[in-house]
Amino acid sequence: MSGFASARGDANAGIVSRLNSATASNAANYLTLPTPDGLGQMVHPDVWDFGTAWNGWRYWMAITPYTNTDTTTENPCILVSNDKTTWGIPSGGSNPIDPAPGGGRYNSDTDLWYENGTLYCFWRSTGGNDRIHYRTSTDGVTWSAATTILDVAHNACISPAWYKIGATYYMIHIDATGAPNNTINVRTCNTLTGTYSNPTVAGTTPYLTTGDQFWHLNVCQDSDALYMILTSVNYQLYLASSVNNGYFWTIPPSPILPKLPGTWQANLYRSCILRTATWFDLWYSAHNGGNPATWRTGYTTIVMP
Repeated sequence: MSGFASARGDANAGIVSRLNSATASNAANYLTLPTPDGLGQMVHPDVWDFGTAWNGWRYWMAITPYTNTDTTTENPCILVSNDKTTWGIPSGGSNPIDPAPGGGRYNSDTDLWYENGTLYCFWRSTGGNDRIHYRTSTDGVTWSAATTILDVAHNACISPAWYKIGATYYMIHIDATGAPNNTINVRTCNTLTGTYSNPTVAGTTPYLTTGDQFWHLNVCQDSDALYMILTSVNYQLYLASSVNNGYFWTIPPSPILPKLPGTWQANLYRSCILRTATWFDLWYSAHNGGNPATWRTGYTTIVMP
């Protein structure tokens, strides 16, 4: 067992041992995804698995275009699939579901939540303060007006993701206001779209390789722990776990998925994971390192013993 497994008493040794043994392989090809401009460049995937068809589709994805790193294209879109790799727009739907905000602001960082017959699409806008917005839908096609639930300093709420334990909702995100010492922060609320608490900084062990930082994240709940797919500023992906409601995370020292220089995935970016029978499905965004960069989304699986 890796030496850091016992670095905190709240890190279950069995979970950490499996975490250390997890493996994943980079996808050979990127997914073909429909974008409003037809160029297929997408980032920030988040997927909800309904387990069976909901309004005709099992898998629903929130994602943003990012054509050649143009922030004006970076607006939340909704895609659907029944096989995890073939994605389209739901019948009657149109993208994006929220337009570019203008005024020097731009959108990013989508995340989905489903509860009581309603699908919630959250996203972040920034360019000045960071604001977290959401729209709702009962069919995935017709969406409510946008509502803002958080307005904080620039880079104080990057890549928010949600989970629920008991009756408490948790928003977890990156705070980069103290860069180069970015932190993982946790906020709570007794309702999904209410007023969230001030942030608590989550502990981690270890941090990351010297010179690297936390950048984007996504969280998946399982019966034994929370699992996180974490993107670093050095554009690699790490799989982390928490057994205390997300307030402390164990992060293996090696990435679960490396970047591949000279390919469409020369740098890896915001990603998402879903629990499956063989542990996790992983959708990840990446770019080719060009100037401007070309952004793509890949699909692979993470296997744990």
